[in-house]
Amino acid sequence: MIEEIKKLEIKRLQSNKALSHVLIERKRQDDLWGQQDHAPMEWLMILGEEVGEANKAALESHFNKKDIYKYRDEMVHVAAVALSAVESFDRQKEGKNGIFKKRKEKIKCSIERGFISETSEEGEEK
Repeated sequence: MIEEIKKLEIKRLQSNKALSHVLIERKRQDDLWGQQDHAPMEWLMILGEEVGEANKAALESHFNKKDIYKYRDEMVHVAAVALSAVESFDRQKEGKNGIFKKRKEKIKCSIERGFISETSEEGEEK
């Protein structure tokens, strides 16, 4: 039963236009900038700049009757930057010299339970 659900979810994701646009944007960003491994605060500044562009596009569409699809394009950029930040976090967390090497916590992601919980190295839930 769980395998059937996973297969259906994979099929849904593969046919998802929005997600495919985010992944295409991620590829474009990697081609343009290469692999980016910033600290969390830096990622938040980059993400904030992208959110600002989405805000601007939405406001211009609403008040100046400009193209609403610019808003969608900017939201794809927001999602791609957020995904890049998570990828960066995971790389740095696992790397020998990553910025999270000294951190004593592990991130445990449970698809079955549908949430992310933090655990200590001993496995105790916080």
